[in-house]
Amino acid sequence: MALTDTKLKSLTARSSTWQVADGNGLFIEILPTGRKVWRLRYRFLGKQEKTALGEYPAFTLAEARRWREECRAMIAHGVSPAQKKQQDKTKQKEPIQWMPSRNVRDFVIRDFRRTTSDNCRLRIEQRQMLFAIYAKCILLVYNRLFSQLSNCNYGPRNSTFSFLPSN
Repeated sequence: MALTDTKLKSLTARSSTWQVADGNGLFIEILPTGRKVWRLRYRFLGKQEKTALGEYPAFTLAEARRWREECRAMIAHGVSPAQKKQQDKTKQKEPIQWMPSRNVRDFVIRDFRRTTSDNCRLRIEQRQMLFAIYAKCILLVYNRLFSQLSNCNYGPRNSTFSFLPSN
């Protein structure tokens, strides 16, 4: 049975999560906290997947139904709405911002952790050696970049690399 706005407003929280279907995979999930979340259940490449639109009343019934049709069109074109949503999230994340006024060592540590995962099977000594080499390479690039700038209040003399030997 299709949902109506009146029925959506009358839905109340219970002790556990429960769902009310609208049709074609669209349903609203009512959480014990009272939040109402629009979700879509669908099959993609033989597997069942589920994705969320957002909360009711921020997204109305009409908007949720439009979103459902957009998702169905994506599925028909061979695109998973959940995977597309995840890709959009990763695109929205800010890229690493190079801010020379900040501590260069912090940048090196963040970037090193981002590029070497925990799945990397290195002993601690190997990881420390790799980090020192990595930091030296970043420092060389940093020195070359900022030595070319003449109107600069910061540079390699103001950066702190406590783990590197001074030249």
